[in-house]
Amino acid sequence: MSAEGAAGSFVALVTGGGTGFGLEISRQLKDLGYKLAITYSRSEAEAAAGAESLQAAGATVSLHKVDVRIGSQVDALIDAVYQNHDRLDLVVNNAGATRWIPYSDLAAADEEAWDEVLDVNLKGTYLVSRAAALRMLPAGGGAMLNVASAAGISVGGSSIPYAVSKAGVIHLTKMLAVALAPKIRVNCIAPSMMQTRWWADHQEGAQNYVKNSRFGRAITVEDTAGAAVMLATNESISGQTLLVDLAGSLH
Repeated sequence: MSAEGAAGSFVALVTGGGTGFGLEISRQLKDLGYKLAITYSRSEAEAAAGAESLQAAGATVSLHKVDVRIGSQVDALIDAVYQNHDRLDLVVNNAGATRWIPYSDLAAADEEAWDEVLDVNLKGTYLVSRAAALRMLPAGGGAMLNVASAAGISVGGSSIPYAVSKAGVIHLTKMLAVALAPKIRVNCIAPSMMQTRWWADHQEGAQNYVKNSRFGRAITVEDTAGAAVMLATNESISGQTLLVDLAGSLH
């Protein structure tokens, strides 16, 4: 689904698209000619800076605040995307939350932690997908790309709630791919450790990952975003989860 040469540029919604991994996906979609709607929940200044950098590079960008856990806010977001851009062709469910909790610390992995992480990562992905699909299907369809994690495939990640939420995203991808066929393709990217801001206070864990990797390095944000964009734009792939890893964390 390349936007180049299309009659009117395609529009992509990237939740959490103004910072980190989401911003790199936004940049690469911009390079394909997409107009962008990007969201944030709390990091307004960082998201605004990301939007400005995209605009400076020639992108058409709208910035939206939304809590993906709240259905009414998600519905209003999709309305705003159509008001700003008149269409929606691609949804990237990148917004996420985590808690850094040792697996053995069951006391810390309490109800509050589960509610926060699953509500954002799993319920939020569904709510955005649902609201977008209800508008995209009558308009002809499009594509969706969910962001999971290698922790959803094998034991790993920042906490038990986080890993389980990402496993749920992977299965949700399969279910939505069936539910929305043949008009909307749905795929999932599952990265292992990337050096994003989430790791800023956990450098020991990042260094351990690199030490144990067969390639002696983490995957890059740029390469992972490239894989995500490939999945999102390839017209012959749906219902798939692509693991981005250097054979260190799972083998």
